[in-house]
Amino acid sequence: MKLTPSLTAELVGLVSQRARRARVTLIGTSMEPLLRAGMAVDVTPLIEPPRIGDVLVFKSQNGLVAHRLVRGESLVFRAYSGIVARRLFDDATSAFVTCGDAYPDRAELVPSHLVVGRVSAVWTSAEPDAQRVDDARYYRL
Repeated sequence: MKLTPSLTAELVGLVSQRARRARVTLIGTSMEPLLRAGMAVDVTPLIEPPRIGDVLVFKSQNGLVAHRLVRGESLVFRAYSGIVARRLFDDATSAFVTCGDAYPDRAELVPSHLVVGRVSAVWTSAEPDAQRVDDARYYRL
């Protein structure tokens, strides 16, 4: 069976809900320099509301994305048409404003129903002997 990005996201969500933790290997550069490709993260379900600075894992068209929850201040969104709009974080929208650490100017609004969980641990790799490397610098604001 081939795992599509959508099926992979569903499986991680199911495992994190049932087992209270799923380990996912990172790809991409959006969370550099602290989280890099090849590292692994434990994803746990959101049992309580996330805090500013938490790294949320959510579904996207291409699979799973891990980005940091940012402040609920006025953020600038650049549309493809070049129009700049300001959008305020609003609890009534049931959405989170996140961005990758490497691209703090590319904030995105993530509906809460797409959030699979939060990163609860960071490992050097997905190998069984990997070292846990998360400390205060991974949870910076």
